[in-house]
Amino acid sequence: MVIYDYLFYKAYQLAKKSEKWEDTPVFFATLIVVLCAFLNVAALSFLVEGYISPNSTFNKDFSESIVKYKTVVAIILLFVVWKYYSFKGRGERIVNKYDEKKDPFRKIHQLVIVLTAYFLSTFVTMIAAMYKNGDGFFK
Repeated sequence: MVIYDYLFYKAYQLAKKSEKWEDTPVFFATLIVVLCAFLNVAALSFLVEGYISPNSTFNKDFSESIVKYKTVVAIILLFVVWKYYSFKGRGERIVNKYDEKKDPFRKIHQLVIVLTAYFLSTFVTMIAAMYKNGDGFFK
């Protein structure tokens, strides 16, 4: 959760600098965290599917249910994360906590941190999908 809190903090800072999101930085930061979390959940589901035999009924049902309900799951995840960060000012407390710390990455632009998190999440999801399908170096 610490990684997501730091990602929230950097996305919050990015929203405050933006002219379009400066009035709703918690919602913008929530969108950023949810997209990264959704990629990580997808990677975990690919790993589970790859570990279980490809011919099992669980694997087929699990894959079909994820594809069928991905929009619903994404909306529920967005709502849950938004409630988590907006409940009793938790998002503001996280921002204040990181503002008080001596951040070694303070000089790095927020967009670089956010894009790095997306790149790593996408890369892990790609590797997990390769494992599930038996492609690449998992042949």
